[in-house]
Amino acid sequence: GKFEMKKALILVHDEELGKKIEKLIVKGKQRVSVFCTMDTNEAYSIILTYEIELVIVDVVLQKGNPEDISGIHFVTHMRKIKNYEFVPVIMISPLTDHKMYAYSQLHCYGFLEKPFSFRELESLIQQALHYEKKTEVPAYIPFRQGGVIYPILVKDIVYIEHKRRKMYV
Repeated sequence: GKFEMKKALILVHDEELGKKIEKLIVKGKQRVSVFCTMDTNEAYSIILTYEIELVIVDVVLQKGNPEDISGIHFVTHMRKIKNYEFVPVIMISPLTDHKMYAYSQLHCYGFLEKPFSFRELESLIQQALHYEKKTEVPAYIPFRQGGVIYPILVKDIVYIEHKRRKMYV
């Protein structure tokens, strides 16, 4: 419904940054519950348990490992999950190396290079949360009996048989 809480996930390698981003999200007028973690396994379990509508990920999740790109791996796997193909993702990175990849392959909503402006992040967050998730419209099949048309929900149909010009549902 209109007043449902939106859910956001923050996956960063440093707690302080996570808290700052969380404040930005909650500061907006929207009702949002925020999950903040530094652990990718926990992040996976969060996206599989809840319907997350905004993901903010740090490319580098292992402190002190300049080669690390676990954030990219996380988003790559997340994009393969049916409900997460188009959820807005904002990536944060100390390097711009992955910027093109983030946009072209991972369809990121935003990519911010550290140090980034919190004002810019805040406006990205507000825009991203503004999106309404498309809800599935139930599919009906019209069946005619006598002169009356009955709409039957596709998901309610278990079995259809066609015999001697008659259809049994």
